[in-house]
Amino acid sequence: NPDWERDEVLGTLLTLSTFQMDQISEITQSVYDAWDENNATGVQLENIGGLFPGISRKVAEPSLVNLVLGGDPGTVIPSGSVVEFGGVDGRARWATQDTVEITVFGEVQVEARNVVTGPIQAETETDITVIKIITPVAGWAFVVALERAVPGSDKETDDQYRKRRRESLQIVGGRSLGAILGNVLALP
Repeated sequence: NPDWERDEVLGTLLTLSTFQMDQISEITQSVYDAWDENNATGVQLENIGGLFPGISRKVAEPSLVNLVLGGDPGTVIPSGSVVEFGGVDGRARWATQDTVEITVFGEVQVEARNVVTGPIQAETETDITVIKIITPVAGWAFVVALERAVPGSDKETDDQYRKRRRESLQIVGGRSLGAILGNVLALP
C-alpha cells in the first residue's frame, strides 16, 4: 500500500498535481463562462451581443443645453468655449458646439454639451450672474440658459444590456409582442 501522507514523495506529488488540475479546471470554467451570456461581463458580453443579432452596448452620452450668449455685436465665440453652471454643486462645465458670432442685436443662440458624460441636470438660468464664463473672450459679456438641460445617459450596465439583447432577439419573430417591443427599443 502506498503512503499518501503529505510528508512522503507520493503525497507531495499528488498534492502538486491536484493543485495544477484545479487551476486548469478554473481556467477552463472561466473560458466556458465567458461564452455564456448569463455569466459573461464587460467586453466579453459585448462580443457575444455583437455576434447575433449585432446588438451593441449603448455608450454614455453627455447632457445638452441651449444657451444665449451676449455681448458686443460681431464678437466671435469659438466652439469649445466653456461656461459653468448646473449639476449637483453648480459647477458643471458646458462647452459650446459651434463657433458663433454675436449678432447686431447683441445675442446669439448655441448648443452646449457637458464636458463629462452622464445625466447632468441644469435648470433654466435667466439670472446672468449665475452662469460663469470660464473661457475668456473679449466682447463676450453674459450667458443665459433658455431651457433645462436635456440629461445625457450613463453607459449601459451589463444587466441592462443583457435584457435589451434578449428583447431584441424577439425581433425575428415578426409580429409577436416581443418583436414589437424589440423594434421600439431599437429606435434612437
